[in-house]
Amino acid sequence: MNILKFKAKLIYSNIKTRLILILTLVIGLAVCMVGIGMYVVAKQSLLEEYKVPHQQMLTFVRDDVDRKVAEINTTSIHAVLHPLTIDFIRYDNHQSIDTILGVVSLLDTLSQSSSTIESIYIYDTKRQHVVGSSPYGFHSSIETLGDTSWLPLLSLVEKDTNNLTFTKRMKGQGEVISLIRKITVDNQLSGFLVINLNPSKLFSQMRTSEPDVGTASRIIQDSNGEVLFSVGEVNKEILNPSRYFITKMTSTSTHWNYMYAVPQEQVLGKLKWIRTMAFLVSAITMLIGMIVIFQINRITFKPVERIIKMVQKHQTEAMDVDLIQLENFVVRLLTQHTFLHGSNKELKAKFLQDTVYGKLSRKEFDRKWRLLYSEWSSDLPVYAVIVSIDAYYKWVNGYKQDDQLVLKFAIGNIFEEVLGEGFRVQYEDLNQDRSVIIVQPLASDIELQVLYEKLQYGIEVTNKLLNISVSVGVGEPLYPIDGNLSIRYKQVEILLMDRLYASYKKLHVPEQALQYSEASGIGTKRETVYDILQGIRDGNTDYVRGTLEKIRIDWETIMAEPRFVFRWYTNLIKEMIKEFRNQTDGQFQEMMESMDSLQTLSFAELHGMASDEAEQLAEEVKRRKPTKHDNHLRKMIDYIQEHYPENIGVANVAEAAGISSSQANYIFKQETGSTIYDYITRVRIEKAEELLKNTNLKVTEISEKVGYASENSFIRNFRKIKGVTPGQYKG
Repeated sequence: MNILKFKAKLIYSNIKTRLILILTLVIGLAVCMVGIGMYVVAKQSLLEEYKVPHQQMLTFVRDDVDRKVAEINTTSIHAVLHPLTIDFIRYDNHQSIDTILGVVSLLDTLSQSSSTIESIYIYDTKRQHVVGSSPYGFHSSIETLGDTSWLPLLSLVEKDTNNLTFTKRMKGQGEVISLIRKITVDNQLSGFLVINLNPSKLFSQMRTSEPDVGTASRIIQDSNGEVLFSVGEVNKEILNPSRYFITKMTSTSTHWNYMYAVPQEQVLGKLKWIRTMAFLVSAITMLIGMIVIFQINRITFKPVERIIKMVQKHQTEAMDVDLIQLENFVVRLLTQHTFLHGSNKELKAKFLQDTVYGKLSRKEFDRKWRLLYSEWSSDLPVYAVIVSIDAYYKWVNGYKQDDQLVLKFAIGNIFEEVLGEGFRVQYEDLNQDRSVIIVQPLASDIELQVLYEKLQYGIEVTNKLLNISVSVGVGEPLYPIDGNLSIRYKQVEILLMDRLYASYKKLHVPEQALQYSEASGIGTKRETVYDILQGIRDGNTDYVRGTLEKIRIDWETIMAEPRFVFRWYTNLIKEMIKEFRNQTDGQFQEMMESMDSLQTLSFAELHGMASDEAEQLAEEVKRRKPTKHDNHLRKMIDYIQEHYPENIGVANVAEAAGISSSQANYIFKQETGSTIYDYITRVRIEKAEELLKNTNLKVTEISEKVGYASENSFIRNFRKIKGVTPGQYKG
């Protein structure tokens, strides 16, 4: 023993050995700390991911129960306010068979209106008579009803300031949820309405087709903490957050709590086992490392020690330099590894965004692809996919921003889950309505049709679970993978424009791309937008509706190019908003920004949006216009439109309307916001603009045709309105 102590002391007295031991202990402790950190992070991530499906399930349950409760509440109000109920409470008509049968028939009808309702009672507190739905009927004494466990609850309900109370009680051999509402006649409490609900049907969504794993429990509590319904074991310990992982959600309408409780041991059991094993491995590693170090020191360092003794003055300097360099190298290596591991996901997301927007050169794309996607096969095709939310501007207005992020995250999870079996997948949410996916099959024998079927299934699941309508576009396969991936995404964006005619919740693939006509229809005429705007100014709703309907039928018949259709409708809506909406209104900018999402609309939605706005504006103009001025204004406008090539003035226009010049100026300014002279000038310039584009006439000839005696006057007015001279405009 003394010899061993001596050898150990001799080995430890060597400064090299002490430093190596210290370094070994530091690395061992670092391994332990990394193990603890990984356990904590993995635990938190696991619990967060575990929480998402529970929240979705509880949300569905809560919404379903709230809907049923709202329907039942409506039924109770109808029953309380019904004349038969008032007649039963107010008058002593209980001896009348007609009155009793009428009330029973009413209660039968109301109870049959919902599968959740088992029975309904009306209790007259003064005479202690009760009438119920079939098979209970009328009872002159409450004792003969056969169900009296709700009577003790009436005193509590009577003290409650609310007219409506939900409570759980025993009925026969089972439990029911009873809704008790006060009946007030002539400002006095005269009776009670009792609606008995079947808990299993009221909370039917709590029982899913898939059984819970292990000892998980689902619980619904009322606002007082009483358990209304449960699936699985319920005890006091189940609400202990140190032992159970609890997902909780509260209804704002009923104030009931919806909970999903899972024992933490059930969720974290394997993770704790992995943590324990990591600690054991770390301890064993340190022990073996120290033993090996001592053994190597004893054998290997002997010749080194002899050399060091020969050059004793260099010993400290040599050992210090080596150890410092080793420590710096290890620290730098660990830091680089941690950074690359943590930032890999963010780097992939940035790479995919830059690819979609075409920001990467071919060389830069190849370099980053090899670095970030080294696990993806170079022998298999890659597909560009875009998931787009249909009618995006409506969807945005229906949810808060935080809810939008959660729902987009849920959409991504659905498609990653659907494609997870058989494909490599990366999903990334972009701005507005679009999210992009890059997909690669795991094997060469996976057919393209399998990808199409999975994406179609993802569309259906998203609509079913989230009530969100999405369209998905798939590009042609890219093989081998290169910088053309950004071109594939542009092709997919063009494919998604088929949504205009194909409507929503569709998968758009190259093989089924729609073919469009090169013809543009009547909507291409420049005066069409002007005519619609003029129809709005005139308050002519029928004309505006008819013109837009003709354009819709024409374009749908010839299958006009979607990009042109979107551009035309966008221009029309913008012109209507700019001219007829208050630009200082806070909603103005929001309406203008929503124009970017029009490409997510079907033709029916797009046309309906423009048509509704135009008709609404026309109606508003029509309501604002005094009827006595309509005829005069129409005559003045018609005269200008017909005689603009002539030398006309205010007097001519007034004479055509049969009024004085001062009246003409006043009516025209009041109704259009423009003077007669300005309107004549605008009409002439618009007609000149058409001639400049569609004819080869000289500027002098055009000025004469639109009513200008002086070419200089024409040029001056044209530049004032259009910002360029006629010659510059003609190009």
